[in-house]
Amino acid sequence: MREESKKVFISCGEISGEIHARNLSRQFIENGFEVYGIGGKGLEDIGVILVEDVVSKSTIGFFEAIKNIYFFKKLLKKIEKLFDKEKFLCVILVDFWGFNKFVGRVAKKYGLPVFYYISPQVWASRERRIIVMKKWVKKIYVAFPFEVEIYKRYGVDVRFFGHPLLDVLPEEGEFSLEKLRIGIMPGSRNQEIRKLLPLFLKICERIRKDFKNSEFYLFKVKGIDYSSFKIPDCINVVYDNDYETRRKLNFCLCASGTATLENALLGIPMVIVYRVSLLTYFIARMIVKVKFIGMPNILAGREIVPEFVQDIDENKIYEKVYEILSKRDKILNMRKELLSLRKNLGTSGVARRVFEDMMRSL
Repeated sequence: MREESKKVFISCGEISGEIHARNLSRQFIENGFEVYGIGGKGLEDIGVILVEDVVSKSTIGFFEAIKNIYFFKKLLKKIEKLFDKEKFLCVILVDFWGFNKFVGRVAKKYGLPVFYYISPQVWASRERRIIVMKKWVKKIYVAFPFEVEIYKRYGVDVRFFGHPLLDVLPEEGEFSLEKLRIGIMPGSRNQEIRKLLPLFLKICERIRKDFKNSEFYLFKVKGIDYSSFKIPDCINVVYDNDYETRRKLNFCLCASGTATLENALLGIPMVIVYRVSLLTYFIARMIVKVKFIGMPNILAGREIVPEFVQDIDENKIYEKVYEILSKRDKILNMRKELLSLRKNLGTSGVARRVFEDMMRSL
């Protein structure tokens, strides 16, 4: 192991990635390291020296990201000055490919070992990004077991120690249909919440009329302003990291993203809704190789969970929701199929195992 420094740098840019960056950073901090990084308040709260809050700048899509180009160009220069000034043991990149590919290149320039924790989803699109990574990455830690073979084909040092969500999520809760506990998860970014929350609230009103035993939970994201939305009194408001409430849900209206996999691992039946700008959608259709948008369906190789992509119609969505909620066998079978995905993704203790492997590699 290199003994020159007790400082590491970690780079993440989205709420979903920050959860895992936080767990890994905690391993370093508990072992006497100073951790610098970019991310959000979740990192700062555990003692990471935050160079910049980028989580609040997180966007969906190609066109939407263009608006923040100037911010990220300035940030990259700031990081380069930091690499020149401080002596870091290594640099850890967490997802966030659009920006982290430049951080990796700068780290290489300063001779810093680069680890990629939760690498880009090259299995879904643009596999040749691995060629770019190979120029500066020391080792890659993937979130799914099937990714290992893809990276090995390119001669990259790759490890799978389990999906990092298993460090965060509790076991699935008891599942009773005496009360229908409905979750509302319209996403973690302002733009998707603006598009999906009004739709989800309308659907919940229809559920409430047709299913008298229903109760509702809106999972808010910290740092997002919801004051412009009229949230009915019948809806309980909790936060997205309240997994104790979440594991008791019977069903969820969910934006596409990490939350769909979390729900799957907790055995929560759902519908997945995805909507971006038309430009982003058309570009994505040209480059994305997978048939489904939701991770539960991608992992299963077939549609376990209904998906509504781009063409979002309240009546069509509610028709499917009603069908699921009104048929006990259907909702129980969906839960069983979702829970079957969990056993293929490893066990908890992922961040600890990754930290230990990084230390052995230095």
